[in-house]
Order: sequence, then C-alpha cells, then structure tokens
Amino acid sequence: MVVKDWRYVVRICNVDISDLLGVTGTQANTAATSLVKLMARALYRIPNMAMGRAAFYMNRTVHSGMAISALDKSQSVLNIQDGLSQFGSAQSYLTFLGVPLRKVDALLNTESVVS
Repeated sequence: MVVKDWRYVVRICNVDISDLLGVTGTQANTAATSLVKLMARALYRIPNMAMGRAAFYMNRTVHSGMAISALDKSQSVLNIQDGLSQFGSAQSYLTFLGVPLRKVDALLNTESVVS
C-alpha cells in the first residue's frame, strides 16, 4: 500500500481493549478517549473526504466491540448496513458516519504502547 499524501491517513492507537469491551474507563461513553469520539476527530482531520474511498481498518476484537456498541446505541453514528458481497450474497457491514469499518487480522492487540 502506498500513501500519496500523508494528510489522508489517521492512526488511532493505544485503545484499551478491556475498557472497550466493558465500555468502562477510557472507553466509557463520557470519556474523551472513547473510540467513537476519536474516530469522529479522525474524520475531521482528513482535508477532503471526496478524495478516494475512506475506511476504518481494525482487528476482530475492536470490530466486535464496535458492533456491540452499534447494537446498544440508539444514535445513528454507528450503523449496521445491509448490502451484497462481491458474489451477490446478502451481507451486513458496519459503518461509522457512512464510512465502512473493515476487519484486518494483521492488526494486533499485542502491539507495544506508543508513547
């Protein structure tokens, strides 16, 4: 993968997985470090959302936490959309403010903390 312009990439790191799954501490709904709030900030750092196709990439654990949040919340920020796979079969996928959330197994929870 090649990034032509560094301004179109935002990294969110140091997410406490136990807090995310329990929706407590750093991932409580009122916390400034909540992943949903960090994702909103990340979107607004992108100069022009019409350039390319935006997506959030995360591992299975974070993706499942976001799916649970989408089921628990009544707000329309996180949505489970109905769609079709590349083979035409019915499938649902997560979006955040219309931006798809993609699962990537190469991203690990065991990476060292960035300070």
